[in-house]
Amino acid sequence: MKTPQQQVAENTAARGYRDGWTAEQFAARQVCKLVEELQELNLHIWSSHSLADAPYWESLLDRAGDNAKSHFDNEHAWHSICIDGVDEAKSELSDIQVVVFNLAAALAEITGEPFDVVQAAVDKSAADIERGKR
Repeated sequence: MKTPQQQVAENTAARGYRDGWTAEQFAARQVCKLVEELQELNLHIWSSHSLADAPYWESLLDRAGDNAKSHFDNEHAWHSICIDGVDEAKSELSDIQVVVFNLAAALAEITGEPFDVVQAAVDKSAADIERGKR
């Protein structure tokens, strides 16, 4: 039986997102995509009540997310990629996953409804196959 991680990766490949990219290029593009998605998440979870009161990091994240979206879509920007420290990158990715799981648990607590973020990722990636790449 495939793990959810394998299912998501296969669904993403079936969508066409891996086409034409080396593993290194794809990895770098996923970091860029993560910045864009983090910006979108932050649009729904602000640490202040107004944009005018937003801490500096939130305004930077907003700008970074816009830049990441533009950069992600620029196919010429991904030809020279360096992966330095794969084990360290895996460790940092694990740190991110811990945060994702904790955020999912907090959102479930807020709504009082169960939320399995791993299954949600599998379901979303499967639904996105029909949409293809943007």
